[in-house]
Amino acid sequence: MSTAPAAEAMAPAHPLDAYARALLLRADRPPEPGLVEAFLRSPHFRAFAAVADIKLLAALDSFADGLAGLDTSRTAARPPDDLEQAPAATAHAIDTPPIANEPESEPAMPSARPIFSDLYFRLPNAREGEPYAQALTAQAGDPPGFVIDTIALPDDLGLTADIAHGGATVSGTPRRAGEHEIVVSYRFTDQAAPEPRQARFHFLVNPDPKSMWLNLPSPADDPYWKPDQDSAASAGPAFRLLAASKRGRSHAHKGGFRDDHFSIGYLPASDWYVAAVADGAGSARYSRRGAQLICEEAERHLAATLNGAAGAGIDLAAQAFHLARAGDAGTENPAALESARAALHQHLCAAVGHAAYHALKAIHEEAARHADLEASIKDYASTAMISACKRYPFGTLCAAYWVGDGAVAVYRAGHDVTLLGAVDGGEYSGQTKFLEAAEVTQEALMRRTRFALVDDMTALIVMTDGVSDPRFETDSALARLAAWDRLWQELEQALDLSGADDGARQERLLAWLDFWSPGNHDDRTIALVYRDGRP
Repeated sequence: MSTAPAAEAMAPAHPLDAYARALLLRADRPPEPGLVEAFLRSPHFRAFAAVADIKLLAALDSFADGLAGLDTSRTAARPPDDLEQAPAATAHAIDTPPIANEPESEPAMPSARPIFSDLYFRLPNAREGEPYAQALTAQAGDPPGFVIDTIALPDDLGLTADIAHGGATVSGTPRRAGEHEIVVSYRFTDQAAPEPRQARFHFLVNPDPKSMWLNLPSPADDPYWKPDQDSAASAGPAFRLLAASKRGRSHAHKGGFRDDHFSIGYLPASDWYVAAVADGAGSARYSRRGAQLICEEAERHLAATLNGAAGAGIDLAAQAFHLARAGDAGTENPAALESARAALHQHLCAAVGHAAYHALKAIHEEAARHADLEASIKDYASTAMISACKRYPFGTLCAAYWVGDGAVAVYRAGHDVTLLGAVDGGEYSGQTKFLEAAEVTQEALMRRTRFALVDDMTALIVMTDGVSDPRFETDSALARLAAWDRLWQELEQALDLSGADDGARQERLLAWLDFWSPGNHDDRTIALVYRDGRP
């Protein structure tokens, strides 16, 4: 039987025992406690501990002498006899070569120079395609003085570095999304002989959100297929007309259809300008066809009505209303004014309001004609905004029938805005009303048909909620002139409204409809009847 355990048990405890024991027992795969205790009492561990004592005592003694200004030329202090003898005795006990005594030499004085840790740098994230300018910052708590020599940026990233005294700025427009490595070369200014250092870090360029949307074509073999975008322009002696409709990103991403539609036209026989806009319900299978029927039938009905006797009746009623509003010798007769207003309203309802009735009738006929589609009237659900305006010597008359969301407004830049209706909201966000039988009764037509006679007009503007929601945000904002002024200034800058090239203006309007607004990706349609400043 071996006697090693008994000899180890007799070995005195050493100050390193507790530290070594704790370190071994906290390992990922700790040994058995008995094996740990046996190792701590072994000659091998004792030899290591003795050497550690000798070196530690010599280093402490030398450091103390240096601090006290003592003569450091003397040799290192010798350890106590019992520790000095331990390595040699232990080395022979385990039958290994004795540990050679290191030649005694003068210990080095610890350096008083500060220790410089490497710096870490960072830049705030950027977004692809958007202007960027940020200062490079060092991440080291309270870093010592340093200077930046160079900043290596990836080629073709579209960014440049401007290094100035005390810092650096990275600016430009990132061209590529992703994670890019940047290398910073720098030196510490407090070092006697500064050594060049390098720091590498990753710089994140987030992708342009617009680039993440797909633009898949809608299926051209569908019975109700229509182009994914459309535009038109026309003109009369007093005003110009311009309209565009663009499929929303939410539809384009799935290869869906454009549910919006519009129709615009000038009627030379009666000098009326017509603009109709409709927004098909996203939940209705054939709403795109419903919107199309509403716009086309409304324009057809208005042309037939306004070019005939009904149009002449409106002319007389408009003049009577103007005279009643002006009054005799500058005074106003309330009863006469109300009577003239009601008469004009009745005439406009018979023309503009009834256009909505005929549009709904066309949808019923469409559903009956295509019984093979097994579609109900609700499958063609759509909003409807039907408007018309005419310039008289005494002012401009605008009228509209409006059901659903979106907006119809008579706008006078810098002066006022008159809404020709109100947004139909539902119990929940995003809900609205659509053109249906309840909205074309005589009472509903009178309520929903509104008009305004203004001295002058910048534009009659009709739009779906794909434009009004991101540009006005709330229904109450539609009544604020400042919001309309901002919109008009934006349109003037984007479209060159006074230019002669209608084709180019249509393309610019389509491009404008592609504006980015987070969370607003519906179809967008806008129609303008506007004065362009021509003599």
